[in-house]
Amino acid sequence: MHTVKELLCYYFKNCELCGKPYGKYEKQEYGYICDECLNDINNARIKHRMSFAMPLVLNDKSRIDVYSIFRYEEEAKDALYAFKVNTKRSFAFLFSFFLKDSLKKWGINSCDSVFIPVPASVKGKRDRGYDQVMEVLISSSLEVWDVVEHANKTAVMQKKLSREDRVLAVKGKYRIATDQLKELLNDRLKRGQLKIIIIDDVFTTGSSIREVSSLVKECIGTLPNVEIIGVSLFRDEQPL
Repeated sequence: MHTVKELLCYYFKNCELCGKPYGKYEKQEYGYICDECLNDINNARIKHRMSFAMPLVLNDKSRIDVYSIFRYEEEAKDALYAFKVNTKRSFAFLFSFFLKDSLKKWGINSCDSVFIPVPASVKGKRDRGYDQVMEVLISSSLEVWDVVEHANKTAVMQKKLSREDRVLAVKGKYRIATDQLKELLNDRLKRGQLKIIIIDDVFTTGSSIREVSSLVKECIGTLPNVEIIGVSLFRDEQPL
């Protein structure tokens, strides 16, 4: 037997983003959200979207393309702040929609791709209770290889560093599970060509994506049927 509360929840539901009740139980393409939040999302989608890639030089002087979904400004910046600082975990679904939509626009087939997230800072993950990039990937139902971790568990959070210090601090910051990565790669290549996508939340100097991409490339070598690409949810400034 259903309770009165369950029956009411069937016909009325609170917006997953702002928490306000918004009427009939109808799911939008982004989830259960009100018209006001839907308008904000669509405005941010048009105003802040980025549709081009920028080259990033790796440690071995080779280059990869790095795509970003949003410029790190205004409404888009507020959304990430709510996701990371105000622990609005449900925003993962929102960002996952934009990620999958952007992959299509960039011509990246998710079926031929695997995603290696740049791990969140140890303190940040502990404070909010989750890794924001991993949450987005899980919500996206994409194939994730969780093979990178922090080499120094007491490393300083990058947002507290200057641009120059960020570039220096990232050296030796991460380590990769070499055997696990090679095993996953050997198994995956049986299915054909592969794109390895290194994904981070914010691209400022590019140092984190550069370092993780370089570690991956050093581990697997140069393979004709493997391409490494960088993706970030936001792009803050031009890389050094």
